[in-house]
Amino acid sequence: AASADLGRLFTAARSTAGDLREKAQTSPVTAQVPERLEQLGAIADNPALPSMAQLEDLWFLLVQDMTATGRVARFEAPITDIFGNERSAELIRVGDFSAFTADGYVLLPEGGTVAQLLPRQPGGSYTDAAEDFFAAEPGSVQPALIDPSRGRLLEVEADRPTLGERVDQGGVVGYTILAIGAAGLLLAVAQLVYLALVGGRVRRQLDATDQPRDDNPLGRVLGAASDGTGSDDPELLELHLSEAVVKETPRLERFQSLLKLFVAVAPLMGLLGTVTGMILTFQSITLFGTGDPKLMAGGISQALVTTVLGLCVAIPLLFLNSLLGARSRVLVQTLDEESALVLARRLEGQGRA
Repeated sequence: AASADLGRLFTAARSTAGDLREKAQTSPVTAQVPERLEQLGAIADNPALPSMAQLEDLWFLLVQDMTATGRVARFEAPITDIFGNERSAELIRVGDFSAFTADGYVLLPEGGTVAQLLPRQPGGSYTDAAEDFFAAEPGSVQPALIDPSRGRLLEVEADRPTLGERVDQGGVVGYTILAIGAAGLLLAVAQLVYLALVGGRVRRQLDATDQPRDDNPLGRVLGAASDGTGSDDPELLELHLSEAVVKETPRLERFQSLLKLFVAVAPLMGLLGTVTGMILTFQSITLFGTGDPKLMAGGISQALVTTVLGLCVAIPLLFLNSLLGARSRVLVQTLDEESALVLARRLEGQGRA
């Protein structure tokens, strides 16, 4: 019975050593204590009964792994950079989850003992958190990124394309859509500024309608009524005022037709990119089959990105065009109302005469 119990004990010891070694192969703790892989292998792969010293080592390694999970450690260790060169660097290990240097996050390759610098670092808040944590004073409280997969999720996040890379996936069609959007935005902003300036001058002119000025549409319309042309004939005066209003309208409604064209063209360009991307995808399927999805990713990315770009350009331009239309209609309505008021006053004056 005692022999059977010892046999089960030694089997459990080898099984525990094997499980711990499998976990340690991707653990950042191994970068700090690389010799533990060899110690665990000596127990797990040894067909003979483990010695008392090996059992004590196994107990010590189990306790070491448990305590390391809840600690943050700073240590010197060899790392491999993105060019494959090995060098010594200062590492910070956050429990059994993440490790990073001053240059970014590192990953322990499975079965290795030398940490590797991620060839592509995750952007945004991830890298900022590592830099702030690395520069923090000892004993201070600082948030840190915890990766339960020991770096695998960081690799996925690092491979996520940036905004510029997503735009680049749209190809020529995508950049054409962006050029249309930029041109439409510049025209809309320029016209909005023009209408704001004109609106201010018109409001000032409303306070002094008896002194028309040439720096605003209303002043020019009022000036056309006071230049003496057709002043004795109401019908000629009305035509003269209408002509003056019509002459001012194109400036107030400038670029609106062009913006409507941009709003219509942008989604159509996105549809063109979608069709082009699907053609590329089917060509890849024809040449290489469907075994490797990455071969089809380029065409699918172009198809989706151009569609998104077309909508992202068309929707803001549609709102801007509506805003321009509303602003210009208010000014044109003001010109119509004031010209009608001038005509009514002239008729009233003739009636009294």
